[in-house]
Amino acid sequence: MPNYNLFSADATSVTFVGIASLERHPNGAESKFVATRFAQICYCDCIMLSYKLDKENMILITTWVGEVRDAVLIEFYEKIRADPSFDHKFREIVDLRQADLSGVTAEGLQRLNELHTDHMSKFKEVKPTKAAIIASEALSYGLSRMYSGKSDEMIETNVFKISGEALAWLELPDDYQYISD
Repeated sequence: MPNYNLFSADATSVTFVGIASLERHPNGAESKFVATRFAQICYCDCIMLSYKLDKENMILITTWVGEVRDAVLIEFYEKIRADPSFDHKFREIVDLRQADLSGVTAEGLQRLNELHTDHMSKFKEVKPTKAAIIASEALSYGLSRMYSGKSDEMIETNVFKISGEALAWLELPDDYQYISD
């Protein structure tokens, strides 16, 4: 069964907004139709930011590839927060292993923190959630540590160099398949 892809476009980006497919189980179990909310936002040939909403595990998975700048970062998270499938209770995995954060400033990180705080303040009964950042390069690791030190108390943020440690901290199953080292 083929995948069904949906795309949208505007003057600055092309967005892949969804995929649906028929999943066949190797053990002979009944097949099921799987619809996954996924978005891939390509700002130019050198930047790709994508996210996946895993409702079953209440996880937002973001992957950053290429040189990221403040404005792109803020627009990306505004689009996620505007997604009707997004739930403020989602925990987050941020995969920065292919990102170049040389275009991200302290001011941009502060604005991102404000965006998260503003979003969370809209909910009356908010329980703290977690964000695990995976960063293997020195710059992305350092900026992530700076961000985690200033992040809102409603989002407990921790930085890891290895994805397995991030998954364990988020209390995800050992066989969680969305990221790997």
